[in-house]
Amino acid sequence: MSFLSLFKKPEPKPVLAPLVALNEWGVLFQSRNLFIYNRYAGALPDIQGDYLHFKSYPEADFLNNKLFTGWYFLAFNGIFLQQLSDANATTSMLIFISFDTFEGSTVKTNITAKNWDARIINGYEVEFTFTGTTTDVFRLKQNEISYS
Repeated sequence: MSFLSLFKKPEPKPVLAPLVALNEWGVLFQSRNLFIYNRYAGALPDIQGDYLHFKSYPEADFLNNKLFTGWYFLAFNGIFLQQLSDANATTSMLIFISFDTFEGSTVKTNITAKNWDARIINGYEVEFTFTGTTTDVFRLKQNEISYS
């Protein structure tokens, strides 16, 4: 120990906040009567972003043990989600969860596009645009959603 070190101020140690574990559930979306939680499931180089597991409260069985992206769109008193068809993310499905009944419906399957967009037109119809190597436009009215 040197003479100068006696007069040196001690360096402050950083205080680190506890880090959230990778497998903890976070809130993707919440409404008055439905909470959708997400948890990291992995990443693929072909898709933008991560893929996720979802669960909800109240429980919507339609979400369990499936893979999703973080994309969603709100319309028709419910939520549209992008579900991956498989772990390779070669195709996706557009699904809908009703806020009233918590039922799920597969609206469109075999979507190969990776970029999704949606907008409400005419106040009662949603137009989805799926862009990849080609662009596909799909329109849906609320009364066209059926539950199995």
